Amino acid sequence: MIDILDPERIAVDVPRSIGMYIAGIFHVTTLDKLGSILRKGLYPGGISVRKKRMDSHFTPFFPTDPRNEFMQKRLDQAQRSNERLIVLSYNQEEFLKRKIRLCLANGFLLTDEHIPSTAINIVYELQYGNRGWDHIVLYHQHAAEHALRGCRQGRMDTGPKIAWLLSSNPDVQKVISQECQDDSKRYTAFRPLQQRSVHL
Repeated sequence: MIDILDPERIAVDVPRSIGMYIAGIFHVTTLDKLGSILRKGLYPGGISVRKKRMDSHFTPFFPTDPRNEFMQKRLDQAQRSNERLIVLSYNQEEFLKRKIRLCLANGFLLTDEHIPSTAINIVYELQYGNRGWDHIVLYHQHAAEHALRGCRQGRMDTGPKIAWLLSSNPDVQKVISQECQDDSKRYTAFRPLQQRSVHL
């Protein structure tokens, strides 16, 4: 039955003038699909599916936002199966260059066009814990503009991590890692990284 329905009858076009007022552009996927999306962009239904999905689905609110009622079932499913969910946040201006439609039934944004990975602003991973859903940032498009000042969540910078950032040579990494056992030498090795920008 769904194959004979005209998507234009169940979803309406979103003019660019209105689209700019949308709170956000988020796409939920799984960790195993992230690499392909980053390399090749997002295609409706993916690039290896024989029967293509008609559209890629996006939500104007972050998946854990209470206003995003239709994502709750997806989150419940992921919680039960311990599935690792990834949230892609897209650049609004770049996204709205495509033809976008709004599904009136659930508030999802739809497009049948390819979305390149260069339109991604932020990549999050959702995690479920004792306090419910939380997220960590895996990638931010402006990360390279910031100097490295410390480690995630206040964790102490380790010798192997410092060595890995300073050199790709295994022998050099081993020497740096050993020297970092001494706190004074650890700081000496870490100091150059404070002025060095990195990609996450």
